[in-house]
Amino acid sequence: MKRKSIVFIGWVLFGVSITAAGQSVPTSVIDPFFGITYNPTVVHFETMPSGIGKRCQELQGWRYVHAWVYSQVKTAEAEYFIVYGYVNVADEDHPGALSVAPEDDDGLIIEIRPGKCRVDQWQFVLRKETHPTKDAAPMVLPDHVLNELAAELLDRYARAFGGKGKFLSRVSAQTKDELPPILRQQLNKFERK
Repeated sequence: MKRKSIVFIGWVLFGVSITAAGQSVPTSVIDPFFGITYNPTVVHFETMPSGIGKRCQELQGWRYVHAWVYSQVKTAEAEYFIVYGYVNVADEDHPGALSVAPEDDDGLIIEIRPGKCRVDQWQFVLRKETHPTKDAAPMVLPDHVLNELAAELLDRYARAFGGKGKFLSRVSAQTKDELPPILRQQLNKFERK
């Protein structure tokens, strides 16, 4: 997907002050939805609660070093999170050692129910598409949950960037066109309120 190259280039150009041992916060992050580069010490998204990994076995393979919550919705049946962050990866230059890098994909949607957890990439879930390489059944969420996740995501961005106007000023027309339809619809509503 297009965002992979943006995230990789951003990581190379802006660097990260992060080590596997110290697990410090990166100095620059490119958000997975709008391609906005930001400093996480200035623009604050909630850090992914460590309890999510404990409640969700599927996340343990991701080896998150630092991750942020971009949306969170709780219904009577389940709790949903959209997260993105940095993971430990094998260091190609030093066999047996780990490096820290942005996760390969655009981030995840996590669904937590009593005794059950499911994980899928947000791009596929919000676009209502099936992940081509995933063996498990795709995560199909009802429209009302997708709309709530998208609306809550936009509210979080506005808070993180210091207000609706400051956030929207950083969203390009091209980025808007590339958003999943459900997020684009919510963004249109958000701009009008």
